[in-house]
Amino acid sequence: MTQDFIIKNNLTEDEKAQVTRILDHDASEPLVGLIENVRRGLPDTKITLQPNFEYMFSAAMHIKYIIDCVEVLTRNKEIYVDHEINLSWLARHLNTLSHNKLQTDIDKNSEEFLAKSELVYPVLFTLFKNSLIRGNAKKVVLSSELSGFPEQALYVPENASRYRKYLAMHLTDDGKGFPEGFDFLKALTTCIPERTRGFGLYFTGLIGKVLAAPIHIVSEPENCRVSLYHPVYESEIGGDQND
Repeated sequence: MTQDFIIKNNLTEDEKAQVTRILDHDASEPLVGLIENVRRGLPDTKITLQPNFEYMFSAAMHIKYIIDCVEVLTRNKEIYVDHEINLSWLARHLNTLSHNKLQTDIDKNSEEFLAKSELVYPVLFTLFKNSLIRGNAKKVVLSSELSGFPEQALYVPENASRYRKYLAMHLTDDGKGFPEGFDFLKALTTCIPERTRGFGLYFTGLIGKVLAAPIHIVSEPENCRVSLYHPVYESEIGGDQND
């Protein structure tokens, strides 16, 4: 049985204002796809939604997660985490929206964990999208594992070291990677002007800040990995405590 956990929303007012940009960054394309599938599924005289229902459902869930993410981060001073999420379930939506371009290697011991879907899913989506569009990857794998504190992490938010256990989510792709000399820490922590490339990493950094989740990136051509280390909250996985 899990216990409720409270996360302090430590975003500044300026950072909260920037969060709303994710609506345009990651919600518009699935919304267009959802509308198009509904249009095709509603011919003049009969309803035949079943063939496209899987995509429509995932698109609807995607939009819900993005909208809920904005609401949680902009309106709440405290974020209540009161149920476990299933990483394979979130990956299913990513795979459906990308027309089966995501592979998974999710450890069963770390498949379900206490977290907020509306905070975890948007990060996975924006990183996955970056792999496909910016990295031109042909193969993207989402994997997970239980981990200790990631000493090597490029970005370690305040209070992250209070936890001893983490659920590491890795997105690994075979794309071209980031440019040589790319400043990952700056990209994760510095707001960029609107209509400029790079908002996805900044948004990832904002989520990492709220969750106290360290982030690490290793980038080489045909071997790029972005890792988010989600804290394991009290009474999670195996019943162990973090104190």
